[in-house]
Amino acid sequence: MRYNIVTLLFLFSLLGYAQYPITDWEKENLKGKVKSVKSITYQYINDNGKMQKGSPMTGFNTLVSYNIKGYKVSGEQFSTDEKIIGSWVYIYEGNNLLRQVDVFNQKKQVQEIMKHTYNSKTQKEDVNGYDANGVFTGKQIACYDEKGLKINELLLDSKENFLMKSEFIYDSKSNLSERYIEDKEGKKVVLKYVYDEKNNVIEENYYGNGGQLYGQKKFTYKYDNQGNWIERIEEIYGMSQVLTERKITYY
Repeated sequence: MRYNIVTLLFLFSLLGYAQYPITDWEKENLKGKVKSVKSITYQYINDNGKMQKGSPMTGFNTLVSYNIKGYKVSGEQFSTDEKIIGSWVYIYEGNNLLRQVDVFNQKKQVQEIMKHTYNSKTQKEDVNGYDANGVFTGKQIACYDEKGLKINELLLDSKENFLMKSEFIYDSKSNLSERYIEDKEGKKVVLKYVYDEKNNVIEENYYGNGGQLYGQKKFTYKYDNQGNWIERIEEIYGMSQVLTERKITYY
């Protein structure tokens, strides 16, 4: 699997499917009938003691569209000068189960196809990746609990060799509270999350093999009238800061 747009789409998706699939509005803590979310990320710099929005950052700017039922239908990734550098479309079954995601490059040529298969008895999902020529590129295997929450995940390369595995633990509100990660070299990382009253992450803490804290991100938000955040300031390791602005449209 390629870890660019595909990473953005799949590897950090924390919720999955149940007997009745969870909507993307629910997965992403979006309130109201959201039609689209455009996100632009900027450097947030200290200018003589005052924080100012700097230049847009590359690789983080997206536009995601949803249907009236709350499921993603398409997305775009664009450069700092608003040029589309990649896009993707979602294909569903009649029961709103995601079956395929087609990923395109900036020339609108197919770059990768992600095919989803499900086993409702074991609450298991396989996502197989293929390039434009139909060559297998890798696999993601995930299992879910009765609420449709992802509880573990396994990533394999094109030869189905182990790349990474994760275990997910949730709080009483079904927010992800802990994620345990181990890669093919045996490196282990634990991520722990703290949420505000709106169920948005306000702290993301990174722990190493020995349980020592070696990194922390803190988030502050501004909200629109629907209760969705439209501005997020991210403080990384107490040093640099990043500002993300979202423009949200509604049905």
